[in-house]
Parts: sequence; C-alpha cells; structure tokens
Amino acid sequence: MIPIPEEAVTTLRAVMGQTAYIPDLCTLLYPDWDVERHEHEEQVKNEIHNDFLEKWWPHNETLKTAAKKGELVQEAGYFWSQTSLERFRIVAQFMIWLFMWDDGTSIAANPRRIC
Repeated sequence: MIPIPEEAVTTLRAVMGQTAYIPDLCTLLYPDWDVERHEHEEQVKNEIHNDFLEKWWPHNETLKTAAKKGELVQEAGYFWSQTSLERFRIVAQFMIWLFMWDDGTSIAANPRRIC
C-alpha cells in the first residue's frame, strides 16, 4: 500500500465530518455560456453502456463500472450540446476511451488502486 503523506492525514482529520459547499463552477468560469444537455444524451449513454463498453472491454467490470459512474456522456453533452447525433456519439465514445485508457494504465501500474 502506498503511504499517505502526514500533511494529507492532518488535513483529512481537520475536515472530517464537515460539509463543503462547492459553487456552480461553470457559471463562475463561463458566465456567458448557457449550459445545456444534448437532446440525444440518454440514447448515446445507453449505446455506450450496453454496446460500446461491452464490445471493447468485455472482461473488465471494474473499469466499466467506473466509466458508467463517471457520467462522461453527460459531460460530453454539456460541451457539445449543439452537435449532430453522429458527432456527439463520436466525442462521447472518445471521452470514454480516454477514461478507460487512463484508468487502465493507472491500474496496470498500481493494481491496488481503486477506481
């Protein structure tokens, strides 16, 4: 197991049991940007969760579960809310692929890492 630095332990103990309120960062960072959802988000999410992940990562339940929890299709919808269904599907699949590659290489380097 990787040791946790003492500074991190001290900080965690100091904030344990407290509630943190995080402001709407999109509004603060992009005040002129209207955040919208892609109209085909649910369709693409179902395609990715039921077909894309099964096709490319059929035996990696840990990564598939983490990818689904990550809501990456929803995130893609925020950034590409006005694109066509075909383009949205491609960027959502690309975001999933990047996530799977990044987490997959991290886990390969450190098998005890939890997604």
